[in-house]
Amino acid sequence: MSAPNEPIFIDGPSNPPRRRWRIPRTLIVALVAVVIWQGLIRRPTPAAHGTALHAVPDAIAYPGGDTIRVATFNIAGGVSPVDNRYDMDRTAKYLHGFDFIGLEEVHGAAVLDWRDEAQILGETLHLPWLFAPSETRWWHDSFGNGALSDLPVVGWQRLPLSSSISQSNRTMLRVIVTWHNRPVNGIVTHLDRHEDHDIELGAIIAAFMNSPTPVILMGDLNTDQTDAQLSALRRDDSVTDALAVGLAGNVPTTNDWIFARGLRCVAAGLSDNDASDHKLCWAELGEEK
Repeated sequence: MSAPNEPIFIDGPSNPPRRRWRIPRTLIVALVAVVIWQGLIRRPTPAAHGTALHAVPDAIAYPGGDTIRVATFNIAGGVSPVDNRYDMDRTAKYLHGFDFIGLEEVHGAAVLDWRDEAQILGETLHLPWLFAPSETRWWHDSFGNGALSDLPVVGWQRLPLSSSISQSNRTMLRVIVTWHNRPVNGIVTHLDRHEDHDIELGAIIAAFMNSPTPVILMGDLNTDQTDAQLSALRRDDSVTDALAVGLAGNVPTTNDWIFARGLRCVAAGLSDNDASDHKLCWAELGEEK
């Protein structure tokens, strides 16, 4: 029996173990959800401009001549509806022989390739290239338009088209090239199908009509010849509807168009392909007589 006031010893540590601080599982889940939510948001790109396209080794130069061959192609992100397979080489094989090319539905860099699709096509075709993203997603430029050109470029400009209520983000890309010692404005665009479509189309038509000639408008306008604004543009005597001239007025239902002012159409058409759900729209244009 212990004596009074004798200390009593208890086996084990004298101090309780320290508790580790842990992040609650619900907080981790919430943080992951916020990151995913923020990454999924499609954010519009601001206006931008530059003085040149990106150079490529062994770039093809304009061969000269009395005409300029142009094309617009909605490349569908390089994925063919035929086999649902991504193949940029298949896309590129339809773009040989053009002097200025407008591209739509161009995607940015991917996990397995740090190059955007405009750069891939430019390097494949040996043409200077430009990716003009209309929106960012997952913290990088993700989707937009592009241009390839063997003509000297003196400047380019990207302008937002969509309003804050739009379901998608669209832009206008203007590229100024030099041809026959004079500037030519090339306008490339891809309009949406939603509530902003009529406003976007009106803005594009106004930019085209107010530009100094010669000027070319090309792109996926997401509307056909039944559209009132487009019909009025096609009837304008100052406007060359390349498809109407090239196809002798027998223009099929299409969303892809090429218009010009200050230039005449020598030939034009819509070419079938197995690279996209869109036809390749092309035109050969010359100086007005």
